[in-house]
Amino acid sequence: MFTGEDDLDTVAMVATLLGLVLSNTKALAAQKSEFERMRRLFSSMVAPEVIDMLAKCPEGITLGGERKQIAILFVDIRDFTALAKTVTPEQTVELLNRYFTLIAEIIIKNRGTLDKFMGDSAMALFGTPNIHVNPSLSAVQSAMQIQRAFEIKMPQWVAEGFPEYGIGIGINFQEVIVGNVGSPRLSNFTAVGDGVNIASRLCHIAKPGEVLITGTCYEQIADWPGAVEERFGVSVKGSESLTVFSLEDAPGDKACCPQCGLPLPLDAKFCGECGFRRA
Repeated sequence: MFTGEDDLDTVAMVATLLGLVLSNTKALAAQKSEFERMRRLFSSMVAPEVIDMLAKCPEGITLGGERKQIAILFVDIRDFTALAKTVTPEQTVELLNRYFTLIAEIIIKNRGTLDKFMGDSAMALFGTPNIHVNPSLSAVQSAMQIQRAFEIKMPQWVAEGFPEYGIGIGINFQEVIVGNVGSPRLSNFTAVGDGVNIASRLCHIAKPGEVLITGTCYEQIADWPGAVEERFGVSVKGSESLTVFSLEDAPGDKACCPQCGLPLPLDAKFCGECGFRRA
């Protein structure tokens, strides 16, 4: 029992400290709740990895960049302009939304960063801001899963009245500048440099269903289990002729959900994306 004046002072001090702790705890909880709300709000517009990076390092929002070796992936629809003329504007939007949704899910599952959507193209980065042991391998695995998923989904979409189409993918591994590019009012976390341009141009010349990669990318995945076709002297606009490699998927079970087309481990009984259950 507290009876002395000193004891009462101690009780008052402890009560004050407990009040401060409780107040700070409530403030931190409110701050965390607000951050989660903002994260949900912006996660459909900005890559989740970029949101987390800025939360940990707010000064990262300043303009500028740093040199990094990363893998850059581009994917787009073959002959999209002609394709769009065969459907209504509403169907075009729905077609693009389905296409981008499938790509985004696979990129994110492989810890890639979606940089941007441009028309019928998508750009993704592997190795920034997420750290990858082998960015090239992560990018190539994503590319194969994307092509595989489209093989599964395309017959379903055609049955719903959408036109059949193919996609091409290009990947390069090279040092580029990564960081925030734009203006103080509006900037974008992205990659800039010749390495980005080369990946984009490889995507442009890839055939429907094809994945083309540069020699620097292939050096990182030299033991790729699928078929590889080496092409010498490929002309890439704005660069010297390159040796590029056309990759095919690894043999064996494709480990995809037969309903939504997204990657699904062979031993998994349930797909969390679409609800499919194996018999």
